Amino acid sequence: MPRGTYDVTAEGENTDKDDINQLSFQLNPWTLLSPTQGHVDTAATISGTGFAADKEMTIRYDDTQVGTGSTNGKGSFSNISFSVPKSKHGEHPVTAEDTMGNAVTVTFTMEAQPPAKPALVSPGNGDNVGLVGSITPTFQWSAVTDDSGVTYSFQLGDSKNLTAPLVLITGLTEASYTLTDDQSVNYGAYYWRVKAIDNAQNDSGWSTVYSFQAGLLSLWLFIVIIALVVVLIGFLVYFFIWRRSYYD
Repeated sequence: MPRGTYDVTAEGENTDKDDINQLSFQLNPWTLLSPTQGHVDTAATISGTGFAADKEMTIRYDDTQVGTGSTNGKGSFSNISFSVPKSKHGEHPVTAEDTMGNAVTVTFTMEAQPPAKPALVSPGNGDNVGLVGSITPTFQWSAVTDDSGVTYSFQLGDSKNLTAPLVLITGLTEASYTLTDDQSVNYGAYYWRVKAIDNAQNDSGWSTVYSFQAGLLSLWLFIVIIALVVVLIGFLVYFFIWRRSYYD
């Protein structure tokens, strides 16, 4: 039945209904959400009764419209489906409302299980990367799976505690990252780590920290070596030319 006030009477074989005090019954809207808990993108349905008859229905998750439907002549609707959107772990209101303003709110509980910590792969701990000058290495780590989906945050710095990282990238969808030219690193020791965050904002926490050495030689030392080699070659050329002219 649609929402409203209904009379309740009774009568029997020896009792006329006029002899019974009439009572009123208030019928209010009611909804059923299935399931009531899950992860991001969970396929959910909502049904209800006691709403206004033959009216449009709007389904909202928090303040976001996620579904529409309509009631039948008895004020009921069945199995309006929606996909649970990205939202923080915890409880969220799901509201079904008709165009007459009749509304019922129930609760969906978003999962709170954090994803696993990524395992760092490359560069390995203590590796040497590149030869000389600025380099843009590619960093790789193990992919993490989660029912709510995950993204990664990446940090790179020149101190092990990484309190002031040189590079901080969030929202990565792949289990790798290559430094851009603007983020290139010079000769020296560097440290990096990664964490996974699912779309319900559950945080894995940072991975272990790996260190690596950028370059085999500093740029100035490389230049010095090249200069010495050039001088040596010049000396040898001069020596052989002088020797040849002396004996001639």
